[in-house]
Amino acid sequence: MEALENLNIHIFYVRQAVPTGLADAVYKAKEFVHDEEFVVALGDTIIDSLNKPIHLSRLIDFHKEANALCTLSAERILIEHCNRYGIMDIEEFKGKTTPKTFNDKYIVKDLVEKPSQEEAPSNLAICGRYVFSPKIFDYIEKIAVGKGGEKQLTDAIRLSRETGQIAALQLAENERRYDIGSFSLYAKAFVDFCLKDEEIGPELREHLKKIEL
Repeated sequence: MEALENLNIHIFYVRQAVPTGLADAVYKAKEFVHDEEFVVALGDTIIDSLNKPIHLSRLIDFHKEANALCTLSAERILIEHCNRYGIMDIEEFKGKTTPKTFNDKYIVKDLVEKPSQEEAPSNLAICGRYVFSPKIFDYIEKIAVGKGGEKQLTDAIRLSRETGQIAALQLAENERRYDIGSFSLYAKAFVDFCLKDEEIGPELREHLKKIEL
């Protein structure tokens, strides 16, 4: 808590009393955003980024480079897991980029929410980080209830293609997404991060070795 206070930041929050979908949850932040670009970071996802700048900083920079209405963080997943995510139909971004060992910048032609393997246009999935123009609120207002009886953020993003460009930045090779949406996944992520900690990592590693015996 002391470390947070030293950052000299202010935290405001609003509660989504009824779980009516991610689009509705994002819309509840409208009064905080006003006319500024903003980031959405889903709480059930951690991105461990060894790069400098970190993934979120690169995502924001690419959002500006692409002059996008929305820019999505993206990850290549196993095709059999496509029914868990929003999946992208993409083409390579034609901008001024430094040559890399693989392409990581894309323009999103379409999105499909939790498709079957047969319906999936690729294996590139949205992975819990977004940069938005405030115009996204206009499209959230327009969408109807979608899959699962909820207002899907993916539907609002798809609709926003009417007036803006959607971009995507793939995780780098040394970046990893942690899904912490269940107790077991959270526990595994917690252990991984503790093992990386210089102070407690060595002691915890020795303790785990003893348990294994």
